[in-house]
Amino acid sequence: MLIDIDQKAVELARVGWALSPVWVELILNHINLYFIRLIKWLRIKIN
Repeated sequence: MLIDIDQKAVELARVGWALSPVWVELILNHINLYFIRLIKWLRIKIN
């Protein structure tokens, strides 16, 4: 049972590691969009 869980964890880790650049890019894009919206909103509030 434990060995099976470990094997799945290793497989998931490998897939995650392979996809990590994609995840980083998606997260950064999301953060950038959020900050752009926040800055626009703040400009509207100030003006």
